[in-house]
Amino acid sequence: MRTILNLLKLQIDNKTNLLKTKSPSKMIASILKVLLILVLSTVVVWYVFFKILGLGIRINAQLVALILLVTQLISLLFAIGHIINTLYLNKDNEMLICLPVTPNQLFISKILFIYLREVAVNAMITIPIFLSLGVIGQLGASFFLSIPLFILVLPLLPIILAAFISIPVMSIIKYLKKHSLLAIILILVLVAGALTGYIILVGGIAKSFSITEKHVQTVRKINSTIASVGRHIIVFFQMAQASMSFRKWYFIACFVVICAVLLAITVLIIRPFYFKTAMSNFENTNTTKKKKYSFKKSTPFASLMKKELACIFRSPSEVFEYFLFTLLMPFIVFTYDKLLMSI
Repeated sequence: MRTILNLLKLQIDNKTNLLKTKSPSKMIASILKVLLILVLSTVVVWYVFFKILGLGIRINAQLVALILLVTQLISLLFAIGHIINTLYLNKDNEMLICLPVTPNQLFISKILFIYLREVAVNAMITIPIFLSLGVIGQLGASFFLSIPLFILVLPLLPIILAAFISIPVMSIIKYLKKHSLLAIILILVLVAGALTGYIILVGGIAKSFSITEKHVQTVRKINSTIASVGRHIIVFFQMAQASMSFRKWYFIACFVVICAVLLAITVLIIRPFYFKTAMSNFENTNTTKKKKYSFKKSTPFASLMKKELACIFRSPSEVFEYFLFTLLMPFIVFTYDKLLMSI
C-alpha cells in the first residue's frame, strides 16, 4: 500500500504543487490559488442563480436532480479526458513501469489518481453550484452536509462510463494522430457546432424573458419542464431527495455500494487494455518523412517565432488548448451579457 501511495504522490507532484511539502511556499500558493478560484466562482454562480431563480423558478428536488445530471455530464467529459491522458497517452508510463513496482501497483495508483482528479473537478463544480442553491433556496442542514458526500461520491459513475467510452475514443485518437490536419478540422467543426448551439440556446432564453407578456408564461413552462424531467431522472431524483432529508440518506449509501461494485468490475475489464495500449508510445510510432530543405538564414527572433508556431500546431490538442478559450471567451461574454441584461 505504501508503494501505491508513493506512486500516487509522484503523479500528483508531476501535475500540481499541492503536496510538495519540501517547498512550502509553492504548496501554500497553490492552496490559496484554489481557494480564491472557489470563492470567486461561488460569488459569480450565486449572482447568476440569484438573477435567474429570482424570476420565479422553484428550487426543489426536481431542479437539484436536473443540475446533478448536468454536472455528471460535465464530469463525464472530464473523466474521458483524464482516463485517456492518465492511462493511455501519459508519457510517464514507460518511466513508471521501469521502477521497482508491480504492474498492479502502478495500475491501482493510476486509478486512484484519476479518481482524485475527478474529485477535484467535482469540487470546483459542486461547491459553487450547491452552496448557491442552498443559500438562495434556504435549504436545510441536510442539503449542506450532503455537499461533501456528493464531492466524493459523484465522480464514481462518470469514471465507470468514461472507462468504456475511452476505448473506442482511443481508436479514433490513434487514427487522427496520423492525420493531424483532419483532426484539427474535426475539432474546429465540433467547437463551431457547440458554440452555435450555445448562442442559440442563450439567445432563445434571453428573447423569452425580454418580452413582458411572455415572462410569466415562460417561467411556468420552465417550472413544468423541470418538474417533468427531474422526476424521471430516477437515480438523481432520489439523490436530490436524499440531500434534502436525513431520513433518505440510505439511498446515497446504496448508490456508493452499487458504484463501487461496478467500478471494481470496470477496473478488471480495462486493465488488460491499459497494459496493451499504454506501453506503446504513439508519438514514436508515427512514420517520419524526411524532407530536404535548403538552408535559409534568419534572425533569432524569426527563428524563435517559427519554432513557437511549430510547437503550437504540432498536434490537435495543442491547437485546442491554445485557441479554444481565445476564440470562445468573447462570444461567451457577449451571450451572458445579453442574457443578464434581459432579466
